[in-house]
Amino acid sequence: MRDETIARNYAEALFELAERHEGVEAFGTGIEMVARLIDENDDFRRFLETPRIAVEEKKAVVRTAFGEELPAKLVNFLMITLDKRRQRLLRLIAREYMGLMDQHFNRVHVEVTLARRLDESSMQEMENRLTAALGKTALPHVRIKPGILGGAIFRTVKKGGVLHDNRLSDRDVARIVKRSAQKAGLNPDDFSGHSLRAGFATQAAINMARFDKIMDQGGWKSELTVKRYIRDGNLFRENAASKLGL
Repeated sequence: MRDETIARNYAEALFELAERHEGVEAFGTGIEMVARLIDENDDFRRFLETPRIAVEEKKAVVRTAFGEELPAKLVNFLMITLDKRRQRLLRLIAREYMGLMDQHFNRVHVEVTLARRLDESSMQEMENRLTAALGKTALPHVRIKPGILGGAIFRTVKKGGVLHDNRLSDRDVARIVKRSAQKAGLNPDDFSGHSLRAGFATQAAINMARFDKIMDQGGWKSELTVKRYIRDGNLFRENAASKLGL
């Protein structure tokens, strides 16, 4: 946790520096380039992190490697991380910086799993819909998994965003509904996973869906139960006062 806090502080300082100079995107591209090189080149990573090589020698190599590629202020920032012996945190600093960029540009990264690749127009349509639904510019990261052609559509997600094979349980659904109600300023105690079924029956009836189709979709056996949901949902809609146009 301490490393993440330190990295966050460095990233915020770098972001403020970027805003005053060449721009946040140029700095983002640069710090990401450095982090990628550290990830992909073990020799470079070991060179930066080993205490056996003098700091000045490391700084000279970094200047040679990045002096012509990166904004001058960003190179100076790299020098500071070497002076402070924080170079092992550069990848974490880069990650934190990219998060600050996403906040700045109102972007959100979305992991999307598809059974097959989409053409360019379909990808653009998906991005547009995700952006509209999330209220932020969506940046989809697509992976192809043909196996999702079968199985549950709504599945549990483990910590770290890993998709699980198990379908959502009734408790999972209840937690999602309650959390959403709370975000909307409603009392979560008034809602449960069952609210989705009742709401479906009511809205489907309002939209003139056939009664037998509503029952089939919801898996109900009792007509009385479904009629009660629809009746309760129509109490205000069919109230005479709703026709006054107020």
